[in-house]
Amino acid sequence: MVTASEVRHTHETMLEVAGRLVDEVQDVPPGVVLRAYWRAVRLVRNAGCPLPVLPDEAELVARHLLLRRGVRVPHPRLGEQAG
Repeated sequence: MVTASEVRHTHETMLEVAGRLVDEVQDVPPGVVLRAYWRAVRLVRNAGCPLPVLPDEAELVARHLLLRRGVRVPHPRLGEQAG
């Protein structure tokens, strides 16, 4: 069972990740990056990803989705992915 504080923390983390992606990917409009990230969130959730790792997994999927569109995306920083 997921607690309200876990949901709130995950939501805050997803917003932080989305903002970081927008800052890192400056070759396209922010809306393109945000749509890719929220699409990735939906895909990862539908795949049954546990809530605590959802933001990081969605970030990896979003980076992949953007790369498939031909968008230059920096590699994720390993220290940020581990936490």
